[in-house]
Amino acid sequence: MFEDPTDNDIFVIRKMLGRPPRGLLKIAGRCKCGNPIIAIVTHTLDDGTPFPTTFYLVLPALVKAVSTLEAEHYMEEMNDHILDYDLETAHKNYIESRIQICKNTDNPHLENISAGGMPTHIKCLHSLIGQTVACGKGANLAGDEVMSKLNELKMWSFEKCSCKIKYDEWGD
Repeated sequence: MFEDPTDNDIFVIRKMLGRPPRGLLKIAGRCKCGNPIIAIVTHTLDDGTPFPTTFYLVLPALVKAVSTLEAEHYMEEMNDHILDYDLETAHKNYIESRIQICKNTDNPHLENISAGGMPTHIKCLHSLIGQTVACGKGANLAGDEVMSKLNELKMWSFEKCSCKIKYDEWGD
């Protein structure tokens, strides 16, 4: 399900982020063209900093689309019907996924902490959609809704490449 990052993946992510990726473990989702969309990041960075965002969006077009929804206060709308999302289950799934993927689970700063405001509210749509893309539909119902909203508004879709990034064109 998750793939080890290739040298090309690391190169592309560096270009997408404008910096080298930190704590990169796996690739959890790809664009139609093959570029990474979601990077799986370790829960503790090399300098010891806790990093709860296991499923990290790296594709600029997706980050921008989700940021636009946040700027338009879509989280507030979602929080108005929070019970529809079963955030408690998504929260538990997130923590279980992080434990299974990262293996090293001895970071007390992240005990019972997932991401995106779960399980009590919706705070970060990026985290929610990251879990949906990485773990599949149903892993996070709120993330599923964000994905549907992006498709409905034609802001982003898996159906077409929005990377504009090709390793061969960039060179070193």
